[in-house]
Amino acid sequence: MRIHPKGESLGHEWLVAAVFLSAISVGATATQSREPTTPTTPFALVQPARRSSDAPLMPPEPLPPAAHRITPMAFDIVVRSRSQAGASTITRQRVTRTAERIHIDDGAGREWLFERNPVDPRRVSGSAIYHAAREIVVYQESEVRNTLGISGWADVLMPGIRAGQIREMKPTRQARTIGGLRFVRFTALDPRGATKEAWWNEDEVLSAGVVSSSGAMSVEMSLERLIAVVQPELLRAPAMRFPSYRQIDFPDSLERH
Repeated sequence: MRIHPKGESLGHEWLVAAVFLSAISVGATATQSREPTTPTTPFALVQPARRSSDAPLMPPEPLPPAAHRITPMAFDIVVRSRSQAGASTITRQRVTRTAERIHIDDGAGREWLFERNPVDPRRVSGSAIYHAAREIVVYQESEVRNTLGISGWADVLMPGIRAGQIREMKPTRQARTIGGLRFVRFTALDPRGATKEAWWNEDEVLSAGVVSSSGAMSVEMSLERLIAVVQPELLRAPAMRFPSYRQIDFPDSLERH
């Protein structure tokens, strides 16, 4: 069984963060998973075909002060992408989020668990769970950065928007409420930028919607079904949840076929 089909390179711009991730900016990367994807598929948290070269790593983005006291919650993220040629895709992810761990379920047999580094909270490691293969692939912090394009915990925490990007946008008087949280609409200061608008809640460090466009692609992320109760089971270590699954480190997984 080929775990890493060749011919596509890693990327990480429209979800990250899970989701997420600068994890959710248009046009930075193309991604690879066990299942075939199209070049316009805006799903980023997938296993790459190969490891990128080890370039010097920049320090992770600093965390907003509120990142340490966010409310545990779950929500659905829907990403809609459309090309100028008319091709479109829709992806959905269920995200469970606390200040220390974030779980992402893509609804297609793959889960991710990201864990904040307890010593340096800017950094993050992660695990991918492949149910069809009954396998867990573990990513250390440097592998998360080099292969998934996730620079740190801030990328995972804030779906659809880069850390500090809100400071580069201007707030409007428009606001909307989802699940009891108030989100303010921000617009781009520079109309030439990829990110056109974002709906933002400062207290929970959370975006409820982001609209971006770059070249021939436009992407819209929206938050749906905000849930105040989380399932603790999803935040347990994958090896404890699935003791019968094979667990391997990411470098070893590249050699398996």
